This record gives sequence, structure tokens and C-alpha cells, in this order.
Amino acid sequence: MEKFFHLKENGTTVSTEIMAGLTTFFAMSYIIIVNPQILSSTGMPWGGVFLATIIAAIIGTLVMGLFANVPYAQAAGMGLNAFFTYTVCFGLGFKEAPLAPDDLRSEMLYELILCCICGGMSPFYRRLYDSGLTNPGFGGEVLRVDGCCCILFTGESDEPDTVKQLLLDEIEQVRRAGIDREVFTLCKNEKYGQLIENLENVEDSASQMADFALSGQTVAQQIATLAALTAEDADAALQTILQPGRMAAMYIDPDGTADLPDTDDEAELED
Repeated sequence: MEKFFHLKENGTTVSTEIMAGLTTFFAMSYIIIVNPQILSSTGMPWGGVFLATIIAAIIGTLVMGLFANVPYAQAAGMGLNAFFTYTVCFGLGFKEAPLAPDDLRSEMLYELILCCICGGMSPFYRRLYDSGLTNPGFGGEVLRVDGCCCILFTGESDEPDTVKQLLLDEIEQVRRAGIDREVFTLCKNEKYGQLIENLENVEDSASQMADFALSGQTVAQQIATLAALTAEDADAALQTILQPGRMAAMYIDPDGTADLPDTDDEAELED
């Protein structure tokens, strides 16, 4: 045991490690009961989760001890389990026209539009958050691959239908009235800050430059592209993107029994 675990080299003894192991076990043993109690609320069998929790803890701890040779115990985390058990997750996706591989201008413009509509500095985000309708992580992102582009809004809410309708109303209101110029400037400055911030350390800088190189651009070109974007560009793009007829909604209820959306309310996405 001494040869395998290098106890003297690490300044410990067998008795010390046994006592530490027992202490750790009793400190963590509540998980054996609490984890199945939480997940059984979703319909999962209590006994099955009970055994899975024990087996996962044994395997994780043995790996840490026998292969990594560190005194770490592993077990299921409560945070994510409680998240999936008690929180409703939702997603609203809008299918958009595919972007050319080198069309980073449109992607950046879409990101600015999302920032203006539901970014942390937008009045709409503040209204939702202050009224308790969404979590701080609510927001939008642009997803693109070859031949496909999608704008996705995601978050957590106890009233996803209300958030969905408020979001659609906000998009339509912004489409009619135009992007708020002050918010657009704030979002644009935030994007500048993100680009510059990534240049402040070696890892982020290398990762950012590699991403731009793969897309055929440099950091300087990216900054120049951002500088050329205007609120008028955003207004024009909003006339064609984020159309309700090209939207799909997804809800994940805590018990896994989310109702399918009404076909009258959700239009099928075109191929």
C-alpha cells in the first residue's frame, strides 16, 4: 500500500487515510438518500436511482484513488438534479436563411439584434427579470452550420407561455418602431469590449484568432466589420428574420410530461 499510494511521500499514514475516508463518507452519505428523493419526483424509480447513486460514487471515487492517486471522493451533484427536477426550461427557435461560410457580417448583425432585444442591457430583459418571469441566463444566440442558420432564445421560467408571447410581442414592436439607437450603441460597445478582452491573455487570443482564421478573417477585419454595422442595418434585417411563421417552441417540464404545442399556434418549419 505504501508503495502504491506513496503515503510517506505525501506525509500521511494508513490510519490517517482511513479516518479521513470515514469522515468524508459520513459527510457525503446524505446524497444516497437525497438524490433519489429528488429524482423520484420526475417519475424515476426510487430504488433504481438509489443504486445508481451508490454505484456512480464508488466508480468515481475508485478512479480518483487508483488512477489519479488523489484523496477525492466523487458523487452525484445536487444542483443539476434539482434544476432538471423543479425548473421548466424552454427554447424558441427561428429558422433563418442559410449564411455563406464567409458571411460573418450577417452573423454579427444578428447577434447585435439579439442583444438589443433581450440582452442584459435591454429594457425587455429587465422587465422579464424584475417580474420574476425568467432567470438571469435568459438570452438569445445565433447557431449556424453549413446550409443552416437558426436564432435560438433559451431560459428558465415557471410561465414559459407568457414569456413566449411577450417575446413575440417585443420582436414585433421593435420591428415596427426600429431598434433603440442608445441600446444599439451600448450593445455595439459591449461587442467591441468582448473582442478586445479576448486579446488580453494568450489562450483566449489564440482561440479567437484561430476561429477568425478558419472563417477567413483577422481580428482587425472583425473589428472593422463591427464598426461598419449601423442601427439602420439592424432595422432592415429585422424585416426578414425572427418571423413567427418560422418559429418552433420547445418546453422541458420538470416531470418530463410537457404538453405538445397546439398545431394552431405553431407553424411547421419549412424545409
